[in-house]
Amino acid sequence: MIVFLLMGSVLLITGCTEQPEPSAKEVVNNTIEKFESANDYSYSMVLNSSEYEEVNNVTTEVFYESSGKGKMIIEKSSEDLIYVVVNNGNNILTYDSEHGVVTTNPNSTSNVFQENPLTYYSLMERIIEDNEPKLQGTETINGNKTYILEFVFESSIPEFPVDSAKFWINSEDRAPVKYELYKDGELVISAAFKNFRFDTGIPDEEFEYQPPENAKVIEQQKSAPQNVTLDEAKNRVNYELKMPSYVPDGFEFDHVQYAPDTSLVVIYYENEVMRSVLAVVQMPYESSQKPEVADQENTTIGTTKGNYFESANSKHLKWSENNIEYTIMLNAPLERDNEIDKGEMIKIAESLEPVE
Repeated sequence: MIVFLLMGSVLLITGCTEQPEPSAKEVVNNTIEKFESANDYSYSMVLNSSEYEEVNNVTTEVFYESSGKGKMIIEKSSEDLIYVVVNNGNNILTYDSEHGVVTTNPNSTSNVFQENPLTYYSLMERIIEDNEPKLQGTETINGNKTYILEFVFESSIPEFPVDSAKFWINSEDRAPVKYELYKDGELVISAAFKNFRFDTGIPDEEFEYQPPENAKVIEQQKSAPQNVTLDEAKNRVNYELKMPSYVPDGFEFDHVQYAPDTSLVVIYYENEVMRSVLAVVQMPYESSQKPEVADQENTTIGTTKGNYFESANSKHLKWSENNIEYTIMLNAPLERDNEIDKGEMIKIAESLEPVE
């Protein structure tokens, strides 16, 4: 599930008896329980950063339903950029204003709400999982009492851009109010939440999005992929299924998806430290026209011609060989994606070998 942190127990007051403050663990546990039991939630979040321009002055709006429906709108108003991901329960749609591209049922977004670093859930999952919280006291913000939780990362994580974090949690419903991320003691990223609501009954029309008419559709499938084993995928397709013998450090095989309508197979690798997803996509080549993406680069994979382009938080390498269309996709947060450049993507592509 998308965003999952901080919401939980209500302080019970009997007469004039004052109840003790909860421990840091209790705040965290109540928060997890709140998110896991919620039928839906929504919020907007404003990010600012003195060090990472890509997340400076960025607004993220999120709607989520436990059925799996979700919508995330990421907007960087200073550059007039917007990135949208919508799952209405039947189809997944993305829109990237920088390149004017719409993608329907995209292969690499099945876990977009969990994996994207701009969602509260993704950030908190990583921090809570491996670090002990400390309750640093309380603070009143906009008339509401908040608990201040601090996390100091116990082990050095070179890929992660911060080494400690503070979260301000509403004492009544455990809704996040704000958080701050620090690197070497300096504040580098801050976030403020607005209108964090649980169980309001989000209408179905909220999980729809109409992109601009002049946007280019670059990919479309009849149905979303199904989870299968590697052997099952190999046996269901009538072409030679391949997987890379090389992936960057930190990435491990995660799962496989198969789309019967198009014989498409997606092999996923995940970097758990950074919640980054690498997808290796292959399917029979279709001769139908696919519009070019703005700013795409011509490149070669071995001796085969291909195309490389980048969009919001993702990188794509595409080529066709022996009537099979291949795509390497990377979805990586913050500055991590700068560490895996076009050369690394090509290296992954050139390492593809038949699945035995």
